[in-house]
Amino acid sequence: MIYFALSPCKYAHMFDWNDLRFLLATVRCGTFSAAGEELGVNRTTVARRVTNLEKKAAVRLLEPSSTGLKPTTAGRALIELAINMEKQVQQATDSFLSADYHAVGPLRLAAPTGLGAEFMPEIAQFCAAYPSIELELVTSSDPAALVSQRKADVCIAVSNHPPEHLTATVIGELKRALYGSTRYLKTIPANTALKQLNWVFWGKEMSHTLIAKWMQSHLPDDISIAARVNSWTAMREAISNDLGVSYLWCFLADEDTDLQQLRAPLAEVSMGLWLMVHEDVPVNARVEALLSGLPSLLKNRITKKGLSEDKPLETHPV
Repeated sequence: MIYFALSPCKYAHMFDWNDLRFLLATVRCGTFSAAGEELGVNRTTVARRVTNLEKKAAVRLLEPSSTGLKPTTAGRALIELAINMEKQVQQATDSFLSADYHAVGPLRLAAPTGLGAEFMPEIAQFCAAYPSIELELVTSSDPAALVSQRKADVCIAVSNHPPEHLTATVIGELKRALYGSTRYLKTIPANTALKQLNWVFWGKEMSHTLIAKWMQSHLPDDISIAARVNSWTAMREAISNDLGVSYLWCFLADEDTDLQQLRAPLAEVSMGLWLMVHEDVPVNARVEALLSGLPSLLKNRITKKGLSEDKPLETHPV
């Protein structure tokens, strides 16, 4: 009795959890048979494990009562130890099964405003492959900044110069070309120069972007500007609704049968598509899964071919 009057934790190393769990189940269930059913073994196995414990402890741990087997005074001390060990085992199990080791739990993915939703088919495929990941898509004009600020785990970013403090994986090249709707182009004589067409330009909020700067410096000052927009979605809708022509992402515009490519993609306005993570943040299983699974899906999406570089459309000279 004095042996168990001391803290049970002191003697934790003397007992095997695999034995203690049989004692704990027996006390909770009241009989060896019921404990065996709970543990998925037969009655004899439970009784043998409890007997082994009693031999190690050199004292009886259980005694019969009107309601079944109940712990002796020494048994109650060992039950306390078993309960503590059970909690530790459960905590260790929960930790191992946590998102740090398995692709389970939340994952925050940032993407460019406008383009984020365009990649939803690929994101959906990734989510289907990893149903235990709770993916949250956040769109931003600067998704890399969200990763830098640790407000996102990973970002899909469009850039030719990834930030040095982010670890960047290139997906491929996003090409741009000149497009107009087939309805609008049917209203224009075949010999009309491109500079005489109606154009859709970028608004001042997008004036810092590569494509806006290129259009501003390379197109004549006297062209007709039908509208200015501040998002990719608005630009595509403007062109689709016959407002004029402008430069669109090829991989998306080529999917729209109402749009017609007028010139081959311009190398000067192409940009890289990247996945980026913060270099100072350890990569967990969720992020590893996304970095290994999403790139191939995105790459397949953006590598569709439009007009070849050596075949500009001649019906509308510059």
